[in-house]
Amino acid sequence: MENKITVTVCGKVMLLGEHSVVYGGLCLASVVNKYITVTVARSSTNTDELFLPDKTGDQFILSSLNSFRNSYKTPPLLIRTTSDITGFGLGSSSAVVIGIVKGISSFLSLNLSDREIFDISYRAVLGVQKVASGFDIATSLYGGTILFNGKTKVAEILSKENLPISVFFSGKKASTVSLVKKVRNVHEKNPQKLKDFFGKIEECVTDAKIALIKKDWEKLGMAMNKNHSILKRMGVSTPYLDCIVQTAQERGAYGAKLSGAGGGDCVIVLTPTDQKDKIISSLEAIGVKHLNISVGGSEGVRISTLL
Repeated sequence: MENKITVTVCGKVMLLGEHSVVYGGLCLASVVNKYITVTVARSSTNTDELFLPDKTGDQFILSSLNSFRNSYKTPPLLIRTTSDITGFGLGSSSAVVIGIVKGISSFLSLNLSDREIFDISYRAVLGVQKVASGFDIATSLYGGTILFNGKTKVAEILSKENLPISVFFSGKKASTVSLVKKVRNVHEKNPQKLKDFFGKIEECVTDAKIALIKKDWEKLGMAMNKNHSILKRMGVSTPYLDCIVQTAQERGAYGAKLSGAGGGDCVIVLTPTDQKDKIISSLEAIGVKHLNISVGGSEGVRISTLL
């Protein structure tokens, strides 16, 4: 057993495949170079000690501890987290879960496999959200850009390079759980309609995977545009998100779309190098916040301090 472990975990962005992946479809997702750190040590008391900058993460931390302790015994623990991704829809909840599970595993010298880390983390997220695909856990766990299968929960790493994608925050925090429920209601009322939407999203993801591997940015952008159009028809976009996407497209972007469940959070824009500054200026002019982050080039979860 170590004295103290500090784990660093990247945030993520969804590239293509929102909502469909919850029902077993494919999605593409990438890490970003913004992080959560989790420090794990033995508690100085007989109970767990939690030190969090954002108390809204309590439920995920408690669920992580419960999920881990369903399989392994632990002493009372001290857990401290810091974050520079909270509030932007960049996967802070799943990142903190992975950080805790990986941190406890390393603190106890258990040497759990990536798959075991994923399984414990996935159960922890389900303990809070009830419905989740696991793509965000896999993205932050493995790093780079991945193709994730929502049915098998298997991730294929496609790239470890930065992608020419800029990320913009709409200014509104979205509720993933409520939007997933909204889509579920559509499914219950008209399952065939949603099946058709998901089939078209799957085509977008498949086309995007091929384009990404070939670095064919024009075709990747076309897949992104098509995916956003489908999400708009599904009712999970908003007029403001649509305005951001349209403005980026009109200013020369290869492609643009909402990223995540919808309703707010982020828009991702695939930008030609010579148009990037113009696109950023145009979107900032309509009140959108450009996030100074890189997409796709960071590693997965890692031990940053071991004492």
